[in-house]
Amino acid sequence: MPGHGVFHVTRFNTPITIGQLRIRPGDLIFADSDGCVRIPTEHAADILRLAGEVRRWEADIFAFYHSADFSVQKMRERDS
Repeated sequence: MPGHGVFHVTRFNTPITIGQLRIRPGDLIFADSDGCVRIPTEHAADILRLAGEVRRWEADIFAFYHSADFSVQKMRERDS
């Protein structure tokens, strides 16, 4: 539970809406300074797999950018 101070639990294990985001019991919530995302638990494994693919793809790109072989021409060839 984010926040601190005096509070009173009025109910639990029920859906809530915060702003325009509907959150259901069991949902995963990921948040940072840019906002937040709700991930239904039935999609968690797919999201984890896809995030791993993006991470590997980004690592490959950054390794190329930092390599001695990097040039703008090679970057353009790679992206086409």
